Amino acid sequence: QQQKQKKATESKTEEAGAEEEEEEDDRETKDELLIYDQITLQSPELSAVAEAKLVMDYEYDKHTKRLDDAMFAAIKTLWSEAVVKEIYELRNITKVETSSAYFWDRLDAIQAPDYLPEPQDILMCRVVTTNLSEQKFVMQEEVIHIIDIGGQRSQRRKWIHCFEYVVAVIFISSLSCYDEVLDENNNINSMTDQLELFEEIV
Repeated sequence: QQQKQKKATESKTEEAGAEEEEEEDDRETKDELLIYDQITLQSPELSAVAEAKLVMDYEYDKHTKRLDDAMFAAIKTLWSEAVVKEIYELRNITKVETSSAYFWDRLDAIQAPDYLPEPQDILMCRVVTTNLSEQKFVMQEEVIHIIDIGGQRSQRRKWIHCFEYVVAVIFISSLSCYDEVLDENNNINSMTDQLELFEEIV
């Protein structure tokens, strides 16, 4: 009977968490549009409208695993626009990834048919962790089990399931977010949130 009650409680908690996550996703989508009300761009309006529409409507082909030439040309044109560069400079507000400029500047190399990612290319990639990602390594005959968990607020409720039998926690904080706000809440500084979270964990 206790096990049934426990499972029922866990199920309700997961359902509530899923609903809360959907609500946060909706808020984030709205916030992505609202942030542009907070800035006044000084550059001329975008002239490469057709290229922008091409990029927005583009669907990545998972089979070829590469962009077509038209997409490369469109991205190059957009990156040459002053207003796009200004939006990038305001990335603490616009939420454009810091590493974006690195890849936009390397489009010619990436477009080459024989392109292979260099170590720096791999290091500059960022993938948002939305689920638990696990890796196991063997070092000196010891199995090291590493679990990567998402840092977004909507992901933190999943952490409790990962703390059993943990011998170490690697807490990684971004130094570049000192002037940024949370995606989930535009009133909270990202670095302040990270420091407070670290205090809660330790």
